Amino acid sequence: AAYFSTGQAIGVIEVSKEGDFTLKHFDPSASPMKCTLSRPLLLARGALYLTGKTEFDDNQKFHLFYGDQIECVDSAADAREFSIIKTTSGKLFYTGRGTALGIKSGPPSGSWEPVTIPGSPKIVDLS
Repeated sequence: AAYFSTGQAIGVIEVSKEGDFTLKHFDPSASPMKCTLSRPLLLARGALYLTGKTEFDDNQKFHLFYGDQIECVDSAADAREFSIIKTTSGKLFYTGRGTALGIKSGPPSGSWEPVTIPGSPKIVDLS
C-alpha cells in the first residue's frame, strides 16, 4: 500500500491479490477514523520508475520500465554497468552495458531488453 496526505485527509492506494488498485480517503479528525471515499483506480499503462544515478548512463537520473512486456516486477538489482529486473513470471530485462552480461550489443539508452539464457532455466532469485 502507498500512503499520502492531502492536508485534510489521509489517502491510501491498495493493491488487491488480483492486481486491482483502490484509492481510499480517511478522515483523521473522526474517531474512529472513517473511510470517506473508496474508488477503483484504472491505470492506462503500468510503469515502474527506478531512481538513482548509474555509472553506465550519466545522462539519466531515473530509468522507466513499462510496456507490453511488463507483468509484475518481482525484484530489481543494479551493478556497476547494468540494471536488471526479474518479473513474477521469471523473465529478465536489463538496461546498461550488455557486454557485462555477455551480450554483444546493449539496448539504446533508457530502454529495457529481455535477457535470453540458453536452456531456459528457472530464475529463482536476483541480487
